[in-house]
Amino acid sequence: MRKIIILTLAIMTLSLMLFAQRTERPAMGKQDGDHQMMMKKSGQGPMGMEMLKELNLTEAQKAKLENLFREQAKWVNTKQAELENLKIDKNTAMKNQEFDKVKRLNKNISDLELTMDNARVDHHQAMLKELTKEQQEKLAEMRPMKGMQTGKGMMHDDHQGVKKPMRK
Repeated sequence: MRKIIILTLAIMTLSLMLFAQRTERPAMGKQDGDHQMMMKKSGQGPMGMEMLKELNLTEAQKAKLENLFREQAKWVNTKQAELENLKIDKNTAMKNQEFDKVKRLNKNISDLELTMDNARVDHHQAMLKELTKEQQEKLAEMRPMKGMQTGKGMMHDDHQGVKKPMRK
């Protein structure tokens, strides 16, 4: 009887650990989805390529932007692998109750995510630098959900620091 209870507890503990790992995956998947959406908007995905086609780019602009997107994609791919490895190391350290190591890894993860976010800004800036003022304006008009991209969502700033609901 005692063996059955211990075996049942062990199975329940293992199930909880597996469930806990699964709940982390959607967050990582969301980041991947955010990255894919960013790549589409920046011109690498099908939607983005269509957007860039509408800008009537010169051949020189196309070549520069294609190179920019390719290099960015390679860099992001490497950094996402590094991020995934840090998260694996963090999970291992947590399981081994190496809490100081977990805290160091949390900082490393945070630093890498900040670096990646800043690189997205730099990439966008470099992309805009290749466009004429008219192309930049047209791109801004074509971008879907501009309010969502600025973090305003369903609220907007009335330019006096007061957030008010957007009207339909």
